[in-house]
Amino acid sequence: MLLRFSVEGYRGFSDKLTFDLTKTRDYTYNTKAINRRVVKDALVYGRNGMGKTNLGKAMLDARYNVARETLGFRADSAFLNADEERKAARFSYLCDFDGSRVLYEYTKNARGVIRTEHLEVDDQVVYDVDASGSWAKNNLSRFTSGSLVVDGKDLYLGLSVLSYVCTNTPGQLLGPILR
Repeated sequence: MLLRFSVEGYRGFSDKLTFDLTKTRDYTYNTKAINRRVVKDALVYGRNGMGKTNLGKAMLDARYNVARETLGFRADSAFLNADEERKAARFSYLCDFDGSRVLYEYTKNARGVIRTEHLEVDDQVVYDVDASGSWAKNNLSRFTSGSLVVDGKDLYLGLSVLSYVCTNTPGQLLGPILR
């Protein structure tokens, strides 16, 4: 279940935008919209051209990283916010999977290619890698029983480490948490 999503530098989102589903405030008028103190039914509305579609695309971007599903969105050159000379857009997802908190963060360049990637499960860093293949942290063996060999240079080729891990760890700890 998605708890919080943040994006910055992507399309119309120059500044950081955070969509926090844990900020439930007073939902006494519709308690069915809340599940375990998290908004489960939300509505985003506004005038045309305000960024609703881009918010949806940004929220689904991780699914493209992991499953390589285009979800009907065609790739185009308008990936980064045009107001600034950014080198990358930043995405952050905080989720709850059966009581485990998973934080997945990454940056992408103008072509939409992953430049950095970071994964935590229950506040433990699983990995932190950049496109040069440099690992700031690599604790994958603790989460994959040590049977998975991952080369950070895959990220340099535009491949998500998370996608590789999920594809190659059936039945192991990361498999059930991240599928």
